[in-house]
Amino acid sequence: MQSIRVLTEDTINKIAAGEVIENPASVVKELVENAMDAGARFISIDIKGGGFQLIKVTDDGLGMGADDALLSFERHATSKIGTIDDLSSLTSMGFRGEALASIASIARVDLTTALQDGSGVRVEVEGGKIRSVSPASRKRGTTFEIRSLFFNVPARKKFQKQVSAASAEVHRLVITLSLAHPEIGFELLSNDQTVLKVSSALNGLFLDQLQQRIRDLFETSFLATKLQVLGEERNYALEGVLGTPADHRINRTGQYLFVNRRPIFSPQVSRAIKEGYGQRLNEDRYPIFVLHLTVPPSLIDVNVHPQKKEVRFQEGDFIRQFVQSHIHQAFSGSSPLAEPVRSYAFPEAKESSWEESLTFREGPALSPVLTEHEQVIGLFEHYLLLDGSTVAGYQPGVVWVDLQKAQQQIIWHTLNQSEPLSLAQGLLIPLPMELTAIEAHEFPERSKELSRCGFAVQLSGKKSLLVEAIPPFLDETDVMEAIRLVLQSEEAFPQLSEKIARFAVRRKKIFMLQEALTLWRSFKKINSREGITWIGMHVIENFFK
Repeated sequence: MQSIRVLTEDTINKIAAGEVIENPASVVKELVENAMDAGARFISIDIKGGGFQLIKVTDDGLGMGADDALLSFERHATSKIGTIDDLSSLTSMGFRGEALASIASIARVDLTTALQDGSGVRVEVEGGKIRSVSPASRKRGTTFEIRSLFFNVPARKKFQKQVSAASAEVHRLVITLSLAHPEIGFELLSNDQTVLKVSSALNGLFLDQLQQRIRDLFETSFLATKLQVLGEERNYALEGVLGTPADHRINRTGQYLFVNRRPIFSPQVSRAIKEGYGQRLNEDRYPIFVLHLTVPPSLIDVNVHPQKKEVRFQEGDFIRQFVQSHIHQAFSGSSPLAEPVRSYAFPEAKESSWEESLTFREGPALSPVLTEHEQVIGLFEHYLLLDGSTVAGYQPGVVWVDLQKAQQQIIWHTLNQSEPLSLAQGLLIPLPMELTAIEAHEFPERSKELSRCGFAVQLSGKKSLLVEAIPPFLDETDVMEAIRLVLQSEEAFPQLSEKIARFAVRRKKIFMLQEALTLWRSFKKINSREGITWIGMHVIENFFK
């Protein structure tokens, strides 16, 4: 039998690194949060090769002396807490003391830090082992240079994303952190190109600082029209901005939620925010927002996730009511809002005789289910009902054709043909579209997917597009959301095409009989039975009774 043994410090650190450090963005997050805790007013992040080659984080915070610089690489060495009781009043971003030891165990680290201008120390660490300590000259603050990330854990590196995806993830993270702390200035460089730079906010109300930060980051491409949220009750506070219902999205990519300045994901709070919109927003739509929730530190547990992405609330029911109430109040006295997407009621199906036959004058049969004579019972909501005895491949009964699923299958099949989609419809007047910084960054990588989806687009500036043609299955009002769906996706085209097909037919609609029959003919040609249901004769007899 294998005897029990104590793991080596190196093994322990690498295991901890697997929990804390997922990718280059995880390293950036830990180092930037340390800089924030050190009182930095400006933080510069420089990455190369998506962060795998280099991550350099420079701050103007308090800095460290030689003893603290060495001690910072020890596991569970921290200046944030002294005892377990300190967790109940925690205000710092970090507190476990695991990050630097974890990073140093899987990379080559160069730390230069100084408590005062001109007098500092440099510490070089490789694979968790200190290689050298020497005097260094720099201004007060700290610089971390992380090179060759995952160089000694190739199994981890093998499963990392591509360089472009890693760069985009760092970009998204820096945007999120800069929204968490509008009082701090940020700069992000990628391969020596400045992709983001915002100044520290001037003194003033936090909500004013936050709105200025949103303008600096997104210009007019995000939250162009917004509502202010400002509420306080007991020791809780909620402040930030909401998009109007017209600014909805099909996913949660436009949601930035912070609890005590930490960017977190909380289904409970997100649900309360959406409930605050009431009937202004459809069930399948998501609001966009930048919201800061302040909770008494003693009533929140931030130690429930290794990367501090989640929190646990002690008064969850109160928070839901508090958030929902103040979101609802934000709409009081606001300007007229856009109508939500309507849910249409379907007309009664047109009566049709069982004996009525429809003859399709087409060429040779392209699939086994194509037939010359079929009897149509009628339309019921978004279903086409056919007499199964007249449809090849089916027995007597009713064939129910889900027209929405049929349409979705046709779109997916069209998108995945061997040739790129050539049915794009040109627009008489190109549609202008403003991009966020992240979307502009992703455009070169996703332009091929946009073309395969049937879009003809070109850049008309650093952060703007001109849409010259759109796919025939897409409504013009949905163009911008569909393009964002492509730009924000990291999936390969087969999976992306499924998303686009679902997006294109997500709304219920009225199908006229001729339109339904045309769909049915096209559907049979691709020889797909998904979306078709056959009900036996005995069930039909009961149905008609």
